[in-house]
Amino acid sequence: MANSERTHVMSLRLSDDEYRILEAKTKLARNRSMSDTIRFLIIEGMVYDIDYSHLIDCNVQLGKIGTNLNQIAYKINKTGSIYQTDIDAIKREMEEIWKVQKSYLRRQPLARPEVPKFISKSKEID
Repeated sequence: MANSERTHVMSLRLSDDEYRILEAKTKLARNRSMSDTIRFLIIEGMVYDIDYSHLIDCNVQLGKIGTNLNQIAYKINKTGSIYQTDIDAIKREMEEIWKVQKSYLRRQPLARPEVPKFISKSKEID
């Protein structure tokens, strides 16, 4: 694209860290300028849309399990003794924690690029 086609000027404020990152990416990409790097990232860069809503479910379930374990610990500390039913309850709660953990890992989203709406269907990434 010729410079004459670039009619929009943009001013950008960066923190020191952001500026150092941009400098490093410019050198790494062997671009002539930071403007070239920014244009490249705009055109070729990916935007990821990751849905983490399942984490809310996971946290709620783990919170309930934690409450159950606290109730068992309170009972043990209050009475000074532990019964087989308490041990069995703790084992059940620990098994539930592992189930929730495995479920969480299975539902871990894969990063998938979000294709901008202005890109034609033929250029979408699957």
